[in-house]
Parts: sequence; structure tokens; C-alpha cells
Amino acid sequence: MMMLVDSLIVWLLDMTEDDREKELTPGLRCAVLIALLGFANFGYGTGVMSGAAPMMDQGMQLKVIELTFIVTATVVFAAVGAGCGGPLSDKYGRKRIICISAFISCTATILCTFAPSVLVLIAARALLGIGIGLNFTVIPMYVAETVNKKRRGRV
Repeated sequence: MMMLVDSLIVWLLDMTEDDREKELTPGLRCAVLIALLGFANFGYGTGVMSGAAPMMDQGMQLKVIELTFIVTATVVFAAVGAGCGGPLSDKYGRKRIICISAFISCTATILCTFAPSVLVLIAARALLGIGIGLNFTVIPMYVAETVNKKRRGRV
């Protein structure tokens, strides 16, 4: 896994062999890995609905308004999470908020999987949106603060 991350970093940052030995630190690896996982969370959390919505509609006999709320809850609450991410990370720290966001996202995914009702599913999707929104705000700040100055724009 780390070889893949290393290769990606070298490619993204257009590093020479000398740069690679000096700048490919554990902190840089960690920052890029966190960024990749955080944004994969967004893609999965929002994109999975395009395939799942028709099956959910058939399996759960949903009304159009229920399906609409299930699909849009994540996006709407991602905006809420994004708005809260900056102030929370200033107050409690980037790493802590990233960990909280990961916990929220994992918990929400489990709740979505085992939701006993439409309301619980909507609430779980909203919670997932908050986790995604926090990621969108906090991860770029964390990466910008941990990556070498001359490489920031490329990451």
C-alpha cells in the first residue's frame, strides 16, 4: 500500500530521485493518504446512490419524496459539515476533526446498512453528509500545513 502511495506522491509532485530521498517523509505519506481516503469517502458516499436508488425504490417501495430525501440528505448536510469544519478545526485541531469525521462516516455507513426505517436511513445519510463536509474543509487545510512549501500547490 505504501509503495502505491509513494508512487502517487512522486508522480503528483514530479519529484526527482534526490527530492524523493529528502522529501518523501512519513508525514507527507500520511497527509496524502488521509487526503485520498477523505475524498474517496465523498465519492463513495455520494456516488453509491446512483446505483442504489433504483434498487432501494424497488425493495423498500419508497415514495418519490422519501427517495428524494434519502438522496439529497448527504449533499445538503455536507454543506453544513463544510461550514462547521473550519471553526471546529481551529478550535480542536485538524487531526482531531479528521478522526471525528472518520468516526462519523463509519458510524453513518453502518447505520445506512442496517437502517430499520426510512427515517433512520435519512438521518444516517445526513450524518454521512456531515462527515463528508468536514473532510472537504479540514483535509485540504491539514495537507497544506504538513506539505513542504514548494510542493503545496501540487498536492
